[in-house]
Amino acid sequence: MKCRDTIELGSVHVALSGEASLLMLRHSDAFRPFFSAGGNERWHIVMDVPFSLPDGMELLSAFPFEDNLFDCRFCMLADTFFFVMSKPDGSVGVALRHERNSSLVELTPSADYQALKFAIWFAISLLSSYDSVTFVHSSTVVCHGRAVMFLGDSGTGKSTHSRLWLKHIDDSSILNDDSPMLSLRDGTAPVVYGSPWSGKEPHYLNRHYPLAAIVRLSQAAQNDIRHLSAVESFVALQPSLPPALMQSGFFADLLMPVISSVVATVPFYRLQCLPDADAAHMCHSSVFPEL
Repeated sequence: MKCRDTIELGSVHVALSGEASLLMLRHSDAFRPFFSAGGNERWHIVMDVPFSLPDGMELLSAFPFEDNLFDCRFCMLADTFFFVMSKPDGSVGVALRHERNSSLVELTPSADYQALKFAIWFAISLLSSYDSVTFVHSSTVVCHGRAVMFLGDSGTGKSTHSRLWLKHIDDSSILNDDSPMLSLRDGTAPVVYGSPWSGKEPHYLNRHYPLAAIVRLSQAAQNDIRHLSAVESFVALQPSLPPALMQSGFFADLLMPVISSVVATVPFYRLQCLPDADAAHMCHSSVFPEL
């Protein structure tokens, strides 16, 4: 059986190896659209590698995953980063190891598909940050051939607002409903790519579009939209990048210039809104005033 494959996430090409884990991924509807012939991989995720976690790791970030199904810890020791997903009984579901500035991430064996899928997301978050590419927690629609990213805290209505565009705005579709990739690789204008991570909605699209605008949503008693200043835009985008990486000085230093470049290139808006058609039309008119 083939024990190596490649997934293509826009400008990020990642080689995956590991027989048991690859078997799970090949049967996944989420990953299937992103497998490619390979040949120009910059990064390598080696799965099914047994290794022990060292003592004395410094904790950088900790957070729950999927209603406390796993306890996640991002740690470092010297020049090596570790990411650990532990079950409630304390056993390790999957662990990750990455040496600073290397092109390689190693994952321990895992029989849990959800843990493996999230660990791969975390691995690609680490690797792509070297390339000015990052995941952005957002719901992203495509309209008139360009992408619009809706940001906001969980429960603020990002997915609801995307669906309002689909219902009321012509030429609209959803690219990704949770974690698309934003790329500024090689100094190009911002481009948004689909990914295998799309929340509860199966929008697993291997497509990419130029970024038209970023809109930060919040619920309100009436609809209102305004253009954000550069400082406000920076503050709007920063929380939507991978939080664990932003709590690491090393990876935060890699991602801060990405935020600055996007802020300098793309218009940002604050939309306070109701979940209604008027909010979608107001937002669309602001993002695409020429149409």
